[in-house]
Amino acid sequence: VKHMPFIGLVNDCPHRALAALAQKASAGEYPSTLWGQLYSNWPTDTPSHQTRLLYAWMRQLPNDVLLSMKGNLGDWFRNRFPLMAVEDATYAFDMFDDLLDKLLSHGAEATPSAISEQSRAGVVLKKSRRTISYAKNGVIGDAVEGLLQILESKNDCSPKSIPLEIGHRLLALLNSPGEGADHAVCNLCQQIPWLDSLDPEWTVVNVIPLLSLERETAEPAWSGLLSTPWGRIINCFQKIKDNYVLLPIHMKEWGWEDDDRGHFHSWLVLAAVDPSIKDGLSFDDAREILRKLPQSGRQSVIRALTIVGTANKNGWNRFVEPFVREAWPQELQYQTEETTKSWLALLDDTETSFPQIFEVVKDFLRPVYSSNLSLFRFHHIAGEKKPLAVQFPEIVLDMVYRVVAENASRIPYDLSQILVLLEETKPEIVSNRKFYRLRELEQSI
Repeated sequence: VKHMPFIGLVNDCPHRALAALAQKASAGEYPSTLWGQLYSNWPTDTPSHQTRLLYAWMRQLPNDVLLSMKGNLGDWFRNRFPLMAVEDATYAFDMFDDLLDKLLSHGAEATPSAISEQSRAGVVLKKSRRTISYAKNGVIGDAVEGLLQILESKNDCSPKSIPLEIGHRLLALLNSPGEGADHAVCNLCQQIPWLDSLDPEWTVVNVIPLLSLERETAEPAWSGLLSTPWGRIINCFQKIKDNYVLLPIHMKEWGWEDDDRGHFHSWLVLAAVDPSIKDGLSFDDAREILRKLPQSGRQSVIRALTIVGTANKNGWNRFVEPFVREAWPQELQYQTEETTKSWLALLDDTETSFPQIFEVVKDFLRPVYSSNLSLFRFHHIAGEKKPLAVQFPEIVLDMVYRVVAENASRIPYDLSQILVLLEETKPEIVSNRKFYRLRELEQSI
């Protein structure tokens, strides 16, 4: 058990804890750990004049002490600065500027994300540090978030715009040293749809250009924006479309993995099929993008199609079927064992739309030679619903025939259950040459 008497003093009598540190400060001593504990544990119900005294002392701390407290400063920028701005905006902005200036006097040393290097089996992973997850854990990202919270509170009434005192500080943060600039770009671009609705002219002039793939800001800008779901982006997609269609090549150059691409794959589907968008993507555009994606990206698009199909009324027939039929590339190089597994995962969610979706997907299925091919949900489903093998035995047989390799050294562990269920459901199916070949394969291994 750790005994931390100073934290207890802060909780019980914060003004006495502050007085103790103030006394040490008069002797030129600034124990940064205790100052951090004082701020982190300062009770929220402390009288405002005592809290104001705490802030006055924070502004007097030496720059190196503030640097060691940058985590505390990040919390202040994100959480306490917006609350103070409601009570006394002038004082809040003065303190914001003062703390930020002192912190940034240390240059790039002050702005790295709190996320350290990641490793696997002792090997450091080469991940880009210019992405949204890093921005959300950096002090400059916190400063942007605090300003945006104040902006939100100011725009409850009309006319809506970006006030000068917020706008110029947001733009100044884009020029922060080190990683801080990327964090500011990320967090600001994440809010492009909202900012565009508030002040289109300001957003088009100051923020949307950060997305240009010719600019150094492109990677963090797109990382921020791609963390935004389609429902928010739809009204401004036209303004970013030209750069969006070129992203696959750049994402590869940036070394992005699947989790770095955010909502890119769902945007690709919805920009092509959402009837409410005026100038989305053509199926030809979508096909070209699919060709440029890595295999893992195309698998992610299939997962996005699954979500679109299940989340929308008649979504399989209205959205998924036309997208697959018109946009999916026909070339053999894009049809692999891994995409086949993804198509199977999609198909087992289609329910009554299974025949229509299988019809457009079937030519993209390839024999799977690996042993980790599961057909479980085609012959077993929880609840009272009938499995697809019972509802559509001949179509399920056709599907299984296409994906189970003829000369496979191993077969899916549940192939026998599928065959038994097909025979029980439709006894005459045993005379089908596809059934005969699968039964023969099952019995030979």
